[in-house]
Amino acid sequence: MNVALIILDFLKQHWWKVALVGIFLIIVFKKEVSFGIHFKSPYRPERQKEQTQPVPVKQVEKRDGYFTEDVASAKKQASLIDRFSNFPKIGRRKVSALRGVNQAEIDAFLNRFMPIAQAEHEKYNIPISIILANALLQSKAGTNPLAQAQYNYFALPCSANWKGTLHWQNGNCYRQYEKAWTSFRDHSLYLTTGPNVNLLQLGNDYKAWAKAIEALDYSPIPRLANQLIEVIQKLNLQQLDVE
Repeated sequence: MNVALIILDFLKQHWWKVALVGIFLIIVFKKEVSFGIHFKSPYRPERQKEQTQPVPVKQVEKRDGYFTEDVASAKKQASLIDRFSNFPKIGRRKVSALRGVNQAEIDAFLNRFMPIAQAEHEKYNIPISIILANALLQSKAGTNPLAQAQYNYFALPCSANWKGTLHWQNGNCYRQYEKAWTSFRDHSLYLTTGPNVNLLQLGNDYKAWAKAIEALDYSPIPRLANQLIEVIQKLNLQQLDVE
């Protein structure tokens, strides 16, 4: 019998066995080839990624537009907001004297004018609490028209020695300023020069200052001393007077 016919007949009868053997041989061959390639290749351990420390972001000092050269020196010192950040009650209680002014307006006012009040205190020795309370009360936290349009945050009236711009409102003459800061400076001069120079003897006694300002009789606000003291105590502004 022809050998070729015998092999062909065998394959017809046992083809599935031959197929399985072929698949097995292919798998074994591939593993051997892969093993040989890796065996011949040099060992190259993965490089460990270098751990880099995060570079701290440099904090840029905030520069507010309302500062002038006269109060620039105050920026070298820690701001009052930072110094007294551990007093969470500052500016957080309702004040009847500021009825109609919302909390956001009070907070914004204090954040804006604390550094200026600090600078005025250092130059003229007026308690910071008195400066802020009088400005808050007279201007209704900067919301009344006299403060918004004329930058007169203390409702200071015209006087014989006032050489600046005049503004008439409801039959009364008020001082007009070019910016908010000049209003604070003029307030300091108003309380510490001329016939009011003796007020400097009051030191940091905000209650005595409140009574003295009421005695000047320049403001139409009734019971001004009591209202100033209420603003200071309800907002805890007296804590700003601690050296």
